Amino acid sequence: MSDTEQTETKEERKKRLTKERQRKWYAENQEKKRALNNARYQKVEKQILQYKKPTISKKTDFTENEIINLIQTDESIENEKTKQYLVGGAKRFFRVAECDSLRCLKSDYKLAINRITDKDTNAYSNNTIRSTLSAIASIINRYVGSFIPTKVKKYLDDVISETNLILDDELKEIQQTIQYPTFDEYVRNTLDEYGVNSKEHFIANLYRELSVRDNFGQIPVLGKPLKNKTINYIVVKKNYSYIVLNDYKTKNKYGSFRYTFSPKFDRLLRKYMKENDIQIDSLLFQEPQLSPLVSKMNKEMGYDNMGGINIFRHIRVSEIPEGASYSDKVKLANEMNHSVFVQPKYKRKIEIMPN
Repeated sequence: MSDTEQTETKEERKKRLTKERQRKWYAENQEKKRALNNARYQKVEKQILQYKKPTISKKTDFTENEIINLIQTDESIENEKTKQYLVGGAKRFFRVAECDSLRCLKSDYKLAINRITDKDTNAYSNNTIRSTLSAIASIINRYVGSFIPTKVKKYLDDVISETNLILDDELKEIQQTIQYPTFDEYVRNTLDEYGVNSKEHFIANLYRELSVRDNFGQIPVLGKPLKNKTINYIVVKKNYSYIVLNDYKTKNKYGSFRYTFSPKFDRLLRKYMKENDIQIDSLLFQEPQLSPLVSKMNKEMGYDNMGGINIFRHIRVSEIPEGASYSDKVKLANEMNHSVFVQPKYKRKIEIMPN
């Protein structure tokens, strides 16, 4: 044992051993990782070569129907929800901005964009305004390109940034005025309201365990992991269980995400499956989305001003103590980037899976 190893603290030893394991893993897997990256880049390059942007000429109109057709036939968009988001944004933009085509952004861009943000002429929330403008910005970047002048794109980006700041202030105000329950209180209320074996009580415990967004709808329970990296699923092994998230908001940045359930929740999961006759290779929930059910739960339990699934994210944030250390806050921020909040009282195993 070296002099350094003899004098290091327990925490320093833990960090040193972690770094050594990371270096060992990297050395053993770098060739495999390089091969996977090359294959992924080749796939992306192939998609880029196959994808043809629309030909732009003086006769190109970029009407609502043309834009929607481009989105719906775009094979480079694999996620159907992304197409729905872009189509919905386009429809709102053309209706509220009173534009026959995107050519209006060449001549009267301030008038068109300001019609979207003007609360006196439309009843959209700031979140819907941001969604609409962000969708149009994505459509311009994807299909229209240089046809729209740089100054127009800059103005659009600035308005989106301003809307983001407004939303941040709204969120701070909501968090200051709404007293969110603790997870213990929320779970206890579902127990009293719906019963120990109810779906509602199980959902509350599930989100206390892992406070993601609406990512559990129609999630299958399997006996072994899938090679498929497009769907979310749960794997129940003999002595433990875990969830793999492939389809979530920031998947393009972080890739597949694996989370091992705590022993306490693992037992609860197995009991829920047994009580509700849920077999391996079947769906844990039949609903494609849980937000409507959670919204109904919140209203029935008196949380009718706290929305749906987002209540769990607000609870997780509100449970962070005032005197939390900077490292704890950084950890939470990192988890938020993954759209995941981890219950702090248990040790968890969270890992980003190799692509």
